[in-house]
Amino acid sequence: MDASHNPFSGWAQVGSESSFLRDNNAIASSTFGALPYVNSPPPPASDLVTFYITSYDPDILSSKVIGPNQHRYLHIVTDPNNPRYTVFQNAHGKSVALVEWQSRPLVEIRDVMSKIPARDWLRLTPDGRKSYLRLVNRARTMRIQGARYMWTPQGTYINMYSTDPAPVFLARLSRGHGTIMLDLTNQAIQLGLLDVCLIAGVVMQCGKNID
Repeated sequence: MDASHNPFSGWAQVGSESSFLRDNNAIASSTFGALPYVNSPPPPASDLVTFYITSYDPDILSSKVIGPNQHRYLHIVTDPNNPRYTVFQNAHGKSVALVEWQSRPLVEIRDVMSKIPARDWLRLTPDGRKSYLRLVNRARTMRIQGARYMWTPQGTYINMYSTDPAPVFLARLSRGHGTIMLDLTNQAIQLGLLDVCLIAGVVMQCGKNID
């Protein structure tokens, strides 16, 4: 499969250790192996709120985010005449986040995070086996307003956990046909992590090197 058409190919950006998911959600490589649940397994799907990153035009950097009841939540815009910038706009057309694509991409989230290199915001762990979560593969840490979270491939998902004081499942990314799904717990939404998780998902899965 052409990596440029595989949204999950951008996960690791570390050569042979990159994670790939096929259209049928199967792991294309056994590099990562099986991962145990951290602390407790995710709640049933019925207890999660789902958002869809879809309507690629032509890719995830020009797409829409659809929430519950088919309401459009975000519009992701990359002007083909000025592809250096990707803007995230809410349903009222207000910009809520910006990604500046350069040799070291920058991310800014309005009222949440000032401009920061993407690789510092979503830092790849050097060795997952030595990480806080004691994983058997590499993960990405994410810091938001002093709190630390961890994204890690687990089965056919990329799961996000809080890390302080103990790991708690908060969200997960998965892939469908022509869409990426973000499932969040009510706790994640109450913590104000919805926009953060959507933007992180797009940055990690757009296929561009952020490291």
